[in-house]
Amino acid sequence: MAKFDDFAIKLDLILKFLYKQKLEYVICSDSNVNFLIDSSSAQQLTLLLQSYNLFHITDFPTRMTKISFSAMDNIFIDYTRIN
Repeated sequence: MAKFDDFAIKLDLILKFLYKQKLEYVICSDSNVNFLIDSSSAQQLTLLLQSYNLFHITDFPTRMTKISFSAMDNIFIDYTRIN
């Protein structure tokens, strides 16, 4: 869990910098957080990104095997900047 916490802290610092610059950006990530299941990591990352008006738009499995599927590859966009 410590690695995820470090990731979240660093991501927050980067987003704070970008948000102050009023840039438009899209985040494409392999976050290793499965958004198809309810987990504390998924909730924490969702809340962090929503604080910058970023929402994940990948709501389907991006990795599939014979025994499982997940949505760890995600795209996050700012809906408020879309016409």
